[in-house]
Amino acid sequence: MKTSVKERLFSLDALRGFDMFWIVGGDVLFRSLGKVTDWQWADWWSNQLHHVEWAGFHAYDLIFPLFMFIAGAAIPYALTGKLEKGVPKSALHRKVVKRAVILVIFGLIYNGLLNFNFGELRVASVLGQIGIAYLIAGMIVLHTQNFRQRLFWLIGILLGIAAVQHLIPVPGHGAGVLTPEGSINSYIDRMILPGTLYGGTFDPEALLSIVSGAGITLMGALAGA
Repeated sequence: MKTSVKERLFSLDALRGFDMFWIVGGDVLFRSLGKVTDWQWADWWSNQLHHVEWAGFHAYDLIFPLFMFIAGAAIPYALTGKLEKGVPKSALHRKVVKRAVILVIFGLIYNGLLNFNFGELRVASVLGQIGIAYLIAGMIVLHTQNFRQRLFWLIGILLGIAAVQHLIPVPGHGAGVLTPEGSINSYIDRMILPGTLYGGTFDPEALLSIVSGAGITLMGALAGA
């Protein structure tokens, strides 16, 4: 009897492992090394393993976007590959929606949903952003025919986000103000999201961030293709 062997993209597995190393505690290891040694490189790298408060970025700020890129890079294997093998598109729709719903629910549970204190509940979450961004990117891939169409979608998302952030005025601040209080991202989060926001006046995993996250996930899908 012949058994089918699933082929793995080892470069993607390696990149996923690299990213997970930092997520599960690699940052703590190197921050501790920077504290207990006089090595200049260790001290420099330790500083890179903290999130910046707002403007700019450290290496640590790239870990989550890289994770979303990796999730997108798996889309050609998880979705389009199966579509080419005759799996009905409706079945793949259900798969993507189910994954998004599960991740949103897990994110809410992690943020304290089961405490039933809805006034203090943070609705946005890392898991929720991953799930919804994957849903958006997955649907774009399933409903486009080729690389060019997906690239147009990506360009549209990036230009659309840029236009919203720079051209739509926020009451009391104006347009193009990229501060925690004055950005259109923060304003939309405060107006729409119930409960609490991670940053008080903004949430890094909220609504417009999900759309830009979908763009990063779609970048991964193009790379995976």
